[in-house]
This record gives sequence, C-alpha cells and structure tokens, in this order.
Amino acid sequence: MQDIDCDDLYASGYREGGVYTLKPADGNQSLVAYCDMDSDEGGWTVFQRRLNGSTNFSKTWTDYENGFGDLSGEHWLGLRKLYRIVGQRSYTLRIDLEYSDGTRQVANYTGFSLGDHSTGYRLHISGLEGHTDDPLAYHNGTSFMTPEQLPSNGMPSCDGPRPSGGWWYLGECDDHVDLNGVFPGTASDARYEMFWEVPTSGSPTLTFSEMKIKPIS
Repeated sequence: MQDIDCDDLYASGYREGGVYTLKPADGNQSLVAYCDMDSDEGGWTVFQRRLNGSTNFSKTWTDYENGFGDLSGEHWLGLRKLYRIVGQRSYTLRIDLEYSDGTRQVANYTGFSLGDHSTGYRLHISGLEGHTDDPLAYHNGTSFMTPEQLPSNGMPSCDGPRPSGGWWYLGECDDHVDLNGVFPGTASDARYEMFWEVPTSGSPTLTFSEMKIKPIS
C-alpha cells in the first residue's frame, strides 16, 4: 500500500511520532512530513507548528509555497505539499493551541480542503465541533497571502492585529486568526503577534499552535 499520508502509516502499524516519507498518489516525487501518532487515535499529518519562536515565520510567498523550518520543531510544511496531500482524499483539520496562562484548546473541523495555486490555495473549512465561537470561519473562502501582496505591503494604518507571516488574510485589519504571526514576546510591536481570536488587553498570548490533517474515516 502506498503511504500517501500519515494515516496510511498508522494503519500499517507505525506508532511513533516523527518525520516520515510520504508518497502522494499524484505520481510526483515523495515528500517528508511530521506524523503525530498520539493525538486522537494518531495518523495526523502536521503542516504547521509553533512552540518557541526559533523559526522566523515572516517569509515570502515562495517560502510559504515551498515550506521552511525544522519538521521536528517549528515549521510550515509548504502549500504545494499540503495541496498535493489534500487533493487525494477528504480531510479533517485539527488545531491544537496552548496559552501563556496554561489553558489548552482544540479546534476540530470535519471538513478541510484547499484550492490550487491559481486560487491562491483558497481555504475551505466546515463543521467545527464542540465550540460556539469559530474565528477561523471568517477566513473561509479566502486566498493565502503574504504581507507584500497586501495593498499596504503589510503596513496598515490601524491599531488592531497586523499581518506578519503568510496566512489566509481577510484584508488589512479585519483578521480574526493568524497563527503564522510573530511568536509572542519576540516582536517589538505586539500587533504583529500570532493569535486565535482578536486579542484584548490583558488576554493570555499563544505559546503553542499545531495544525494537522487526517482523512475523514
């Protein structure tokens, strides 16, 4: 059986989380990705992780297409690779978050897919489970952008959160989620920090995020 994602590896008996070689069914070359074999019955293909600020996420469009970072640590898998994987099956999306006050949060979406390069890898999500608030829903249907692609070149004249890394941005100052912003505590301007839901004064900051996918069972 061809291992086109981490769920295939889990089904083949692999139980240790780590970096594995995947062979998407599109016939192109293999790719490597980190597999989470512990969360929710394992088999998750990780495409984003933030945990200590060791990797700079203020990158160009080309960087976000190709991927960067350390697959065993902080990284972005790459839009090209992610699209190759999700184009094969129907997928769910899991987002794990941790905050500076020690609280944890999990967002599970029953549907996740991306458009191709010509759409800017447009985001499609659906079916958030167990939550009343869904800030990522505001970004549904948006294209992935990096700050230099925004009209203000990433320097909007507003007091709210500002784009820093690459994300499915809504616009200049309207974003509700940006998990690829500057890691909290490492930026001279907190408006560029990563966040899930628009932060308010005194609210805890994110200290960890991980985005991963798994085929719908």
